[in-house]
Order: sequence, then structure tokens, then C-alpha cells
Amino acid sequence: MGSRRKIVSLAVGLALHLAMTVLLAGRPTPVLAQSYEAAQKLNDEGRTAYDRGEFSGALELFKQAFSLYPSERYLFNSAKACVRLADSEGAIYFYERYLTFNPMAKDRQVVESEVTQLKEMMRAGGLTEVRAVSNPPQAALRVQPERQTQVVEAPGSLFLAQGSYTLVFTLPGFKPKEVGVEVAAGGQPLVAVEGVLERLEPAGYLEVTCAVAGARVQVAGNYVGQTPLDTQELAPGGYVVSVSKLGYKSWNVLAEVASGKHTVVDAVLVSEGDESRPDDNGKPRAGGFPWRPVLFSVAGAAAAAGVVGGYFWIDGWLGMDQANSDRKKISENEYIRRYGDARDSYILGQWLTVCGGVAAVGAAAGALLLPRPEPGTPQVGFFPLPGGGTVSLGLAF
Repeated sequence: MGSRRKIVSLAVGLALHLAMTVLLAGRPTPVLAQSYEAAQKLNDEGRTAYDRGEFSGALELFKQAFSLYPSERYLFNSAKACVRLADSEGAIYFYERYLTFNPMAKDRQVVESEVTQLKEMMRAGGLTEVRAVSNPPQAALRVQPERQTQVVEAPGSLFLAQGSYTLVFTLPGFKPKEVGVEVAAGGQPLVAVEGVLERLEPAGYLEVTCAVAGARVQVAGNYVGQTPLDTQELAPGGYVVSVSKLGYKSWNVLAEVASGKHTVVDAVLVSEGDESRPDDNGKPRAGGFPWRPVLFSVAGAAAAAGVVGGYFWIDGWLGMDQANSDRKKISENEYIRRYGDARDSYILGQWLTVCGGVAAVGAAAGALLLPRPEPGTPQVGFFPLPGGGTVSLGLAF
């Protein structure tokens, strides 16, 4: 019986290992040292501050969350905080970045409508939209004379009053670029400014792979192709890589491209129905826990236990029959020992087979019958704008 119990222990251990492996597979995998848990904690703290009316503190927390783990949810919440701070320029900047990160957002039309209203309000105040872009993209952006702004990276729109300005573009591996801008009075039409930077060091290379073919790939907010993406030549530095496809949750990561090195990013797209989404009050829906893979792993472990049980059941039955056949040939003590061991195996096998079979069927049925959570929407409530119009205030996630 000792050897049989060791086999049972081994089977149960393997089943538990399988269950834990599938369970842990449902958690976010750290990519390039980004901390998903830390970002979520900061986002939760920002939501709490937002609910208390501490919008400046909430904005800083949302921005910190994004710096740890690039995700459109933190950009959306940053935009909402800017709206409450009456910082229309900042709200436009974060809204546009949100749509860049999530080009197939279900609330795209609503967000674009809000951006249009905010821009009209800025122009009505005599300000001119100066659209700053850089080549390569994602250069840091400063304005001289210095002014307080959330627009710190190109592409982005600055809303400037009449005067002379200098836009300074900086990017690791490139010479800084200064571009002068003259803004006339009265809020002139859109002014586009491009900063073309000169490279200082050899380029690096980026490749994007994904199990889902045909997904849209953006690097630093610019569309570069579909998965699998061939090698892209880039200046050394950090780039936000966004991968999205209809029916899947958009995936973002900060990829570090080193001079002369080849960086491969493996994007993991998850079906929208398999992740927690916000409900109509901006709160996460239940169902983010990976119940289906856990239940299927339990079913597999239970089935394995049932198979092992079947072996012991048959082995015990044959052992008892053999002991009865040999009873006249062996001593009474030997018969009692052999028959007792076989009976123990027979009872253990019955227990494992019945319990394992019931558990396997129940877990598999539960996994198949679980309803999929429906994706939610981040809009909650509306806030009146000066001069008419409204914008939604609900935090996204």
C-alpha cells in the first residue's frame, strides 16, 4: 500500500500543479519591468481622490499609473480630472492620446464630440491651436516662454494666445530641435509645427509578434502595420507600442530600443469577454477572475484522479480475488495481509473514481455554462461647459 499511496500523492500533486499553472496564467505578466499591480493601486488611489473632489492629486496619481504601465484607462481618467480642473488643453491632450491607444474604443464618438466642444471653447477665447508633431514621434515637448501645461510630448495640441513662441523638441539619441512659432491675435486656424530631429547615434530595431494575426500596431502613436510586424528601424529610447484588434482588449507596453540592438515584443491580446470591464457606474464588473481556465483545470485534475482511482479499484478487486484463490496455498496471516491490502486499494479506488468523476463533470459543466461578462461603457454623468454643451465626467476604469 505504501507504493500505491506514493502514486496517489504524485497524481494529486501533478493535478494541483496544473491548476496553479492555469490560474497564474490568467494574471498579467510583467513586461519590460512594468508593474501592473502598482499601476492599479495608483489608479485606485486616484479614483478615491477624484471622488473626494481632489482633482489635482487624482491627476498626478493617474499620470504616475500610466508611467508604470501604459494603458488607455489611465489616460481617460487623466482627461476627466483635467475637465474638472477646467484645464481644457490638458483634457484634449489626454483624450487624444486615449483614442490613439485605443482606436476602436466603443466610446470614440462621444470622446471626439467632447474634444470638439473643448476646442471650440478654446478658440472662442481667442486662442490658437498649435499642433506639434515630431519626426521621429514621441519627442518630449517644451514651450518657451515657459507656461504650465500637461502637453509634454508630441504629438499634442497647444492653445496659445497672440505672441512669439519657441517649441523645443528633445528625444534621446537626437539633437534638440527648436522651432519658432508666431501666433496672431483673434484665434487663427490650426497651425501645424513639425520638429525634425537629427540622429546622434546608430538606430535600434523593433519587431512585434502576436498570436493573433492582423492586429493593428502603433508605435509612439503612429500606425506602422499589422501583426506580425517586420523589423522597424528606430532611434534608441523608449517607445509605447500599442496593439489592437476588434473584439480584443487593446494591449500596450513601453519597449526599450537600444542602439544597434534588436528588440522583440510579443503582444498578448485577450478577448474583451474574458476580462473585467467597467459597468455603467464606472466600476469594474465582476468576472475579471479567470474562472473558465480554473474550472477546466479542476476538471482535468479530477479526471486524472478518477483514472488513478480506476486503476486502484481494478487492482484491488483482482488482488482480493487472487488472495481468495491462493488461500489454501498460503498461511492465514499471509492471506489476511494480502486480502487487507487489496481491500484497501479497492475502497480507495472506488472513492477516487466516484469523487473524481463527479468533480470532473461538475467543473467542466460549470466552465461551459458560465456567462461571459458584457463590456461596459466609461461614460457616467455630464458636466456643463461655459457657453453651452456638456462633457461626461465618469472615470473609465
